[in-house]
Amino acid sequence: MRSSEPERVVMQAGPARLAGVFGAGILVALVGFGAYTMVSPRALVRPEAIQSIAVLPFNDLSAAQDQAYFADGVTEELINRLARLDEIRVAARASSFQFRDRDAGVEEIARQLGVEAVVEGSVRRDGDRLRVTVELVDVASGFQIWSETYDRTVDDIFAIQDEISTAIVDALRVQLIPGASRLRAGTSNVRAHDAYLLGLARWHARTEEDLRRALEYFQEALAEDDTYAPAYAGLALTWAVLPAYSDVPVDSAAELGSAAAARALALNAQQAEAHAAIGQIAQGLEWNLEAAEMAYRRALEFQPNYATAHQWYAETLTMMGRLSEARQEIDRALDLDPLSVAARTTLADVLTASRDHGGARAAYRRLLTENPGNVIAQTGYLFLCLVTDDHEEAITGARAAYPPSVAAGVVEVIRADADPSRREPALRHLERLQGVLPPGQLALLHASIGDREGAIQRLEQAYEEGPEPNLPFYLVHPLFDPLRADPRFGTIAEGIGVEAPLARLPAA
Repeated sequence: MRSSEPERVVMQAGPARLAGVFGAGILVALVGFGAYTMVSPRALVRPEAIQSIAVLPFNDLSAAQDQAYFADGVTEELINRLARLDEIRVAARASSFQFRDRDAGVEEIARQLGVEAVVEGSVRRDGDRLRVTVELVDVASGFQIWSETYDRTVDDIFAIQDEISTAIVDALRVQLIPGASRLRAGTSNVRAHDAYLLGLARWHARTEEDLRRALEYFQEALAEDDTYAPAYAGLALTWAVLPAYSDVPVDSAAELGSAAAARALALNAQQAEAHAAIGQIAQGLEWNLEAAEMAYRRALEFQPNYATAHQWYAETLTMMGRLSEARQEIDRALDLDPLSVAARTTLADVLTASRDHGGARAAYRRLLTENPGNVIAQTGYLFLCLVTDDHEEAITGARAAYPPSVAAGVVEVIRADADPSRREPALRHLERLQGVLPPGQLALLHASIGDREGAIQRLEQAYEEGPEPNLPFYLVHPLFDPLRADPRFGTIAEGIGVEAPLARLPAA
């Protein structure tokens, strides 16, 4: 132990802490606001052994219970700072946040997240006064490694976040990547930061309404501080994904997202989220897979524990036919974010493209058992079932994935796959679904009943009408294997930039 360190006093976390994180609700008793208080640092039990950590959602203890977005933002920013640690794995936000309001003990949470230490905290905000309480617990021993309570003004939130991340780094005896603790804040304007946190909360909700509100909040943040790089990155990420949730024009979203990302990187060239946004725009909105790969590699250079970048990179590698690399990237994403629905869906997609139908089926079924309302996973499973001729499962998936008026037509197509005598009625249903379903999905349905001409026509439509975000992914789907010898399919693949990768795909 270094002589310059304060003396550490051994103190074990109490039974209530280990038995129920959110059942206890309060980490350290909070009574009003006073002068800055520091709780004595706790004993470091086994620093050399701790190689993984999770930051759980901080509790909102404000009187009005209206600061959840602020508590979430503090948590997320701490996760992002710690994700820059050079020698430790940090569980990603999506997995950690699944334990909000769940009556689970620290040991169970750590088991599910695959971590050895847990950071917990609470935020209490009253006007411009702020109390943040944090503790770091070694799960195996039950000992607190470190804990502190900060009583400050809201203006000091950036300093508090720096102090917390630095204290955890010191407690775990690991090294920050140079500059890591200061990369994220980017503003001293509390109103800008507040709007940014509101935007983050909406971005994670991922509905069209929430994403549009996220744009508004990020723009509010920039109106307060037009040099706030994370807010520009937030804009870029929102524009990158909005076309998948709305009818916003793809070209417009790509242009606005690229401009926001460029501004973020002009202010901070190491803004990992901005690089990831560029990758997602290149991948889904511009069909430029080489540019997407370059952007994701840059994002991961600056933030190696960025689970979303690993997931998106896995998608790009799948589209490029580099399936073993894709599996490595999605496995890394799931190592960081084991409960992420998005990453688990991508795993199922990677397995489908790899022609591992049994593995893909198991992955989809596990995911849908826990998340039956996940339309993206339901759709992916539906098309996998058409590959494996599991028609009853496909019908169930269609009814779960689409509204009744659409599902009825899709079900008729599935029945035609099982019974060729129903092919003509199915084709009429597909005709009626034009303009309702994306052309790429219609092409998959045509292919499922052996209508190669109809499938090619819908693919040509998808290509000519402009970037359909999922089209490069569809082209590696096993349902299109019978089309690969058609020169028109090759022309489409060449235009999108996936002609060579298709040759690397395994046989169905």
